[in-house]
Amino acid sequence: IDENFDTEHEDLKPNIIDKYNVDDNNTDVSNNTSYPSHGNSCAGLIVAPINGKGVIGIAPKASIILIKQTSNSDVDTIKAFEYAKNRGAKVVSCSWGTENVSQAVADEIKYL
Repeated sequence: IDENFDTEHEDLKPNIIDKYNVDDNNTDVSNNTSYPSHGNSCAGLIVAPINGKGVIGIAPKASIILIKQTSNSDVDTIKAFEYAKNRGAKVVSCSWGTENVSQAVADEIKYL
C-alpha cells in the first residue's frame, strides 16, 4: 500500500497480479511515473526479479498486489487492508513513517 506505482517498471511488472486504487475504487494506481516513486522503491525491494538489472528483491518470485492510497483516512486504510485480505495477500507492506495509528486501524491490523 503506497502513494503510487509505475506498473510498467521492469522490476514490478512481472510480479503484479492485481492493482487497486483505494482513492477512486479503480485499477489506476499510477501517478507521475517519470520519477522514482516511494511505492516502486518499497515494492521493488520485495519483488524485484532476477533480471540482470538493478537489485534483486528479497522475494523475487513473490506475487504483488499494488494498492494505491493517498489519503490518511482510517476508512481508506481499512478498505486497503480488506482489499488485500480478500485478494489473498499474506503480507501487507505499509511505509507510513509513524508510530501512532488510530484504534480502528490497530484493531484491523490485529484482526488481519
